[in-house]
Amino acid sequence: MKKKSHSIFAVLALALVIAAAIVVFALIRKYTPSKEHEDLTTYYHLTNSDEVAIVLNNEVTSSKARVIDGHIYIDYDFVHDNLNSRFYWDNNENILLYATTQNLISAQAEQTSYMVTKSSADYGRKIVTINSDTAYIDLDFVKEYSDFKYKHVKDPHRIIITSQWGKYQTATAKKNASLRVRGGIKSPILKKVSSKEEVTVIEQGDNWDKVMTDDVLLDTCRNVCFPPSKKKQEKAISLRIPLHI
Repeated sequence: MKKKSHSIFAVLALALVIAAAIVVFALIRKYTPSKEHEDLTTYYHLTNSDEVAIVLNNEVTSSKARVIDGHIYIDYDFVHDNLNSRFYWDNNENILLYATTQNLISAQAEQTSYMVTKSSADYGRKIVTINSDTAYIDLDFVKEYSDFKYKHVKDPHRIIITSQWGKYQTATAKKNASLRVRGGIKSPILKKVSSKEEVTVIEQGDNWDKVMTDDVLLDTCRNVCFPPSKKKQEKAISLRIPLHI
């Protein structure tokens, strides 16, 4: 009878040990941060090597620019709706028009030269190119007549465009941290930041902050990674409009 009791106790003890081990393993798994890294091509929804993701005023847009001959070209609709509504694309004549107070600038599709009223100038590369019935405009050409700045980052291609000016918040990491796609330790990692690296704070939450790094990544990080943020002033650029050639 004693042997039988000892056997029962041994089985129960083993079952308790196994159950405890399962609970401990489950807790470790639950509270261990994921080491999975998000593929940036997937994150930016890029399908072709010449596509360029567009981040406009701290928001990832669904629009895509293109890399053509090493330069960034952006479609006319995006330019008109978001950067400068004074550009006009004549779809029948395949010509881009822009009017200043003194001149009319016109650029024919697939040409490197353009007109400033009656004077001709050479841009050095195509100003407008047509792809699948969509007009793409050289972004640097648009920038000459518009009030925005941009930064181009590669691998994969993405551009960050700033067209709104004012104060913005920054924070400096007080320790090495993983920036994730969404809040939560199980969300894939987009980037690791080092101690003292500065980020722009887009949105502050109870436990996680939405931040942007200098290479155009919108991420979330535990707000304990950053001390109270400070404000900086984003200055507007000087608009350069050539009035004559």
